[in-house]
Amino acid sequence: MKDKLKQAVGKVVTGEWFWDREADIDLLTNKIDEGANILLVAQRRIGKTSVLAELHERLRERYTCLSVDLEAARSSPQAIADLSLAIHDYKPLWDKTRELFANILGKVTDSIEKVGVGDLGVTLRAGLTGGNWMDKGDEIFRILANSEKPVVLMLDEVPIMVNFMLKGSEFRITAERRALADEFLSWLRKNTIEHQGKVRTIISGSIGLEPILRQARLSATINHFTAFELKPWDEGIAKGCINA
Repeated sequence: MKDKLKQAVGKVVTGEWFWDREADIDLLTNKIDEGANILLVAQRRIGKTSVLAELHERLRERYTCLSVDLEAARSSPQAIADLSLAIHDYKPLWDKTRELFANILGKVTDSIEKVGVGDLGVTLRAGLTGGNWMDKGDEIFRILANSEKPVVLMLDEVPIMVNFMLKGSEFRITAERRALADEFLSWLRKNTIEHQGKVRTIISGSIGLEPILRQARLSATINHFTAFELKPWDEGIAKGCINA
């Protein structure tokens, strides 16, 4: 087993590879069933991504599970583009999303099945701007809230995105950057509260979000999320899902 675990380091593990996190999965599932929005807190290489992947696998019969990796997002419009793209594999939801972005996708909508997901992402990112991302994002949440099954929205690497929004490449918080980060987080807060019970949102990341927000005096934007800490295994030996 040790050899198998050694090979699994740094990878997302599910199914037979996933073990010794059953209590965490059960507690998280209970919170999701109760309609909670969750802030998943974990040290690096604890197994956060594997826990989310396992949750996705176990809940997909009862929930529409959407996983959105925001590590590469550097702005609110890019985050909404990535969120929209995550809906692509759920046809009833995507049909409504495609209508929402008809003016952005243009002729692409006429041959949607022939267009690669990567090309769709490029088109969406190019069409979403500071002037329209919020309204489009609000509508995306309404589409999700009206899904046939309740939605579990897993937003991974939010702290990396927010950290960049606040500090840029110079690693310096400015008033303008703080305002943009506040705008995005306040938008997310509004929608997660408005659609709570229909859309359960999980925020996670490989770095902590709260310390970043504390620096910018924005901690209040996530005070409606229930913190859930993934703790290290005893004896310092990884006995289950091992990854960033």
